Amino acid sequence: MEIQTEITYNDVVLIVNGYYTQEESQTHDYPGSPSEFEIDEVYTETNDINIFDILNFATLNDIEELCIDQIENK
Repeated sequence: MEIQTEITYNDVVLIVNGYYTQEESQTHDYPGSPSEFEIDEVYTETNDINIFDILNFATLNDIEELCIDQIENK
C-alpha cells in the first residue's frame, strides 16, 4: 500500500513516501516474509525538493527500517 510517513533521521525530520508491504507469517508450506518499505520519495520538513537521489544505499536502508518501525508501531 502506498503510504507517507514522517521520521527523524540524524536529527533531521524527513517526509517519506513509499510502498509498505506487511509481514507474512510462516506456515508449514511457506517460509514467510518480513515487512518491507520501498522508498519512492524523501523530503526534508522544510523543503519541497526530493532528496532520494543524493542519499546513499546505507542511508536509504536506515530510513526504510525507521519507516517500518514508524508504521508498525503507531
